Formats: sequence, structure tokens, C-alpha cells
Amino acid sequence: MSREETVYTWDGPPRISLTRRDVSLPSGRTYLAHQLNGGDGTGVVIIGRCGQSLLFVESLRPLVDAAVLELPRGFADAAESTPEETAAREFLEETGLELHSPTEIGRYWTDTGIYPAEVAVITGQCDADAAPATTDGETIRTRWIPKSDIPHLIQTGQLRDAHTLSSLTLWQTSRRRFLPAEEFTAHKYPRAGFNPDALRDELDAATATEPRDPYA
Repeated sequence: MSREETVYTWDGPPRISLTRRDVSLPSGRTYLAHQLNGGDGTGVVIIGRCGQSLLFVESLRPLVDAAVLELPRGFADAAESTPEETAAREFLEETGLELHSPTEIGRYWTDTGIYPAEVAVITGQCDADAAPATTDGETIRTRWIPKSDIPHLIQTGQLRDAHTLSSLTLWQTSRRRFLPAEEFTAHKYPRAGFNPDALRDELDAATATEPRDPYA
């Protein structure tokens, strides 16, 4: 089989298909590659901010048999032309709040081995005191989480959704966000001769052109 073959399709929403084709590697090895395709465009994950906190949702995920704490996310509708449009709609549907000044900060591939969907990470401001509108019922509840609590939630496995972790990494590395270097690393990666001041100097040099405020 040299051309792509469709194994399965579902019209959605979201639209899903599974295809397969023969692939040849530079080493000469060949294998049958399967590719999962979903949605009608770029997916989005939304980091909604208010002061020192981010807005998360709890969603029931039957495939892992758990209620999962994660950032709001979703697929584009056919009528939407930008990820920012998609983010504003999905955020309102999942949280009941409006997302102000949505801005894309980066993209990643979901899984380069079988599901190479591109996902845009969008940040924006929202009002924690606003009365939320009715949601679409896909989430259980919303939770405001202080930025300083995020490293602990990741370490303890309370945040383990890959979309959420990837998005937080993009956001964290766009500027230092959660904690000062010595607080984030000294008690988590202890080793002989560890010097948090030296690490801070390295980070400062690498981000010399960026604003110093880690909570901007």
C-alpha cells in the first residue's frame, strides 16, 4: 500500500478520521504508519488570567476514568478564521466568562507519532468577579488557582494533562512566571554544590531583554 487509506471516519463533532500508509525511513526500514486526524482546524488551549491566578476547569474524561483538572481547550468551528476567535468562544462556553485581549504565544504538535494536530496556546485576561454565563455543560466546575501553586500541583500529579502541561511550559518560558529560581528549584533538585544565585544569574542573562515582572 503506497497511498493513504482511510480506515475510519466519524462526522463529529468533532470530525475524526484514522488513516494509514506505508512509510520509508532514511535507514531503509519501512512500516505501516497510522494517523489520527481530528477537528476542522487548529486546536486551542486557553490560559485565562486574573491578577495572580489562572482559571482551570475540571472535566470528566471517561478514557482515563477521572475528573481531570486542566486548562480550557477546544477545536475551531468552520466559520472561525483565527485561533483567537476560537479561544474566545471556547473559553466562554466552558467557563461562562469572557476572554479579553486573546493573544497567541506559541504552538505545539499534540503527538508527532500518531496525532500530529497543531494546537495554539492563547492567553487573555478575564474578570474573576463577573457573573458567569451558562456554560455548555462539558465541564464540571471552574477553579481559580494561584500561579505560585502550579509547580506543586504538577509535582503531585494533580495537573497531568498533556495539553495543560505543554501550554504552561510555553507560557512559563515566554517569561519566568511561577516562582523565583531559588524557590522553584532549590528544594526540588537538591545536589551538592547547587547555587541558586548562579542559576538566577543565568536566567537573568538569558532573559535580559524581557520585563523582570514574573507576573506580567
